[in-house]
Amino acid sequence: MSRSTTFSSEESPSDESHVLNHSHADIVLRSRDLHEFKVPKVYIIDSSPVLAELIRSHSQPPNTAIPTNSVTLLPVVSLTDSGAILISLLSFIIPVSPNLPSTAEECLELLWTAQKYEMDIVLTRIRDHVARENPPMIREENAFYVYSLAQQYGLRREANQAARLTLKVRMSIGDLEAAGKLDILSGALLHELWRYHQRVREYLAGDFTAFMTLGAGARINFRCIKLSSSDVPTWLNDYINSIAVNPSLFNLSEFHMALTRHAVPTACHLSRTCQSCAVMSCNTIDTFWKALSDVVQHSIENVSLNSGCPCYLI
Repeated sequence: MSRSTTFSSEESPSDESHVLNHSHADIVLRSRDLHEFKVPKVYIIDSSPVLAELIRSHSQPPNTAIPTNSVTLLPVVSLTDSGAILISLLSFIIPVSPNLPSTAEECLELLWTAQKYEMDIVLTRIRDHVARENPPMIREENAFYVYSLAQQYGLRREANQAARLTLKVRMSIGDLEAAGKLDILSGALLHELWRYHQRVREYLAGDFTAFMTLGAGARINFRCIKLSSSDVPTWLNDYINSIAVNPSLFNLSEFHMALTRHAVPTACHLSRTCQSCAVMSCNTIDTFWKALSDVVQHSIENVSLNSGCPCYLI
């Protein structure tokens, strides 16, 4: 960043929280909350055909009737975006340090703004920085909320990423209501998410059939005391089928609970314990779990939200 370029997004009492004064500026972008950004228009025109047309057709001469923090001597283009979003967007256009917003809501708005202005390269750059955030922008605890916002903004990639994380939650009305998820989603978005879960379950069922007859599932333990018709331990067959019905059961804890119920003796079933499965090696379990994870990942990656979904742009 050049020393003659002032770039700040810090809060300040003087209401100068968003400032960008480029030394070679030849245009001013004014936000809806009257923050002004003096920039070289070549960066803007090269980044966005939408803004390029706007600059050509709607540039205003200086207007001292509009209050500003300094005397404006350059053509002005007024935009409907907030100063906070604009300064973040500009940080991915002008050669300065990228400045991601601090909240998921603002990050999604930033992505939508770049998409709205048809800034394909900028959009890719923002997504690359978002992907390297730690903790991630989209997490299990905010997946339903991000899914709803991403759908409203028409951000298909983020909506799909969030939808995949919702697979870790049971989709029954009772479970969703208890977790407070029904207050987050509209009826239309909830219906689409339910259909997405249904398609994932259908893919899982088909892929699991091949996995259990031809893949690692068919080779895990021939010595189990109770095998299915495919020569797979019945407890394992039942567990995998349960994932196809409820993908939230796909985790190592549920797997080990299923194994324990089968292999560990109980007061009622001392004679039905399986010593072979009880002494299954960690290496065998790890190999199987990796193979199963690959199948689940493959199934999920083959399913996306319908392109014709109801998306309500803000």
